Amino acid sequence: MTSEAPTTEENDCQPCHSLPCKIDFNGRAPVEVYFSPQEIPHEKNDDAIVCAAQFRGRQLLAVKPPPHQQTTMAGRLLEIDACKARNSEGKVRVKAKFNSILEWKHEHDIGTVQNNHSSGNSRVRTAMEWCDVAHALHDAIPI
Repeated sequence: MTSEAPTTEENDCQPCHSLPCKIDFNGRAPVEVYFSPQEIPHEKNDDAIVCAAQFRGRQLLAVKPPPHQQTTMAGRLLEIDACKARNSEGKVRVKAKFNSILEWKHEHDIGTVQNNHSSGNSRVRTAMEWCDVAHALHDAIPI
């Protein structure tokens, strides 16, 4: 397979949204048109930024990682152009990039969402911790 360099339009990293529902669709959607999260001011003076949005009429809350928090994640949404000939190679194109994942919850209490996020009670956070472990195991050891 061969790969093509992404266009300048595709170089922009947008957050990946993990919604608490099942949608029978795989691929890129015009999320920025229909899904517009807003930051919510709160009393707690920690680094957690809580966002609110609605999807199909339901209120959702998520905790956004602070800007200074370092991440080792670099996600890509790939598209494979399959050629009709059996022996020919297809092309892999980067359709979108993301460097953070927002895990949305059907929750109305900001404090509950913050506590769940800070306590590590999150599928996305657990997956990200495994990515950090993988980096520690497979990165070169400085001498």
